[in-house]
Amino acid sequence: MIVQCLRCCKSATLAKWRYLGPADPSGGASFRICPECGYAGKFDELTINEEYEGPLPWAVSKFRGEVYKGTKK
Repeated sequence: MIVQCLRCCKSATLAKWRYLGPADPSGGASFRICPECGYAGKFDELTINEEYEGPLPWAVSKFRGEVYKGTKK
């Protein structure tokens, strides 16, 4: 999801905003830092679909959640 900074008005995906921590200890709100100007914005993490940009986990057996990093020898 693409979000816009309230201070500098630059747009970026939420995955590019650095996670700071929870804004509400009992809810899904969190603080994230704008990649352009460093402004801390508050986001409701439960309602926003964030796209994952890292390596994808594989397998559903005992290796569930691990990331494949090469070939077996």
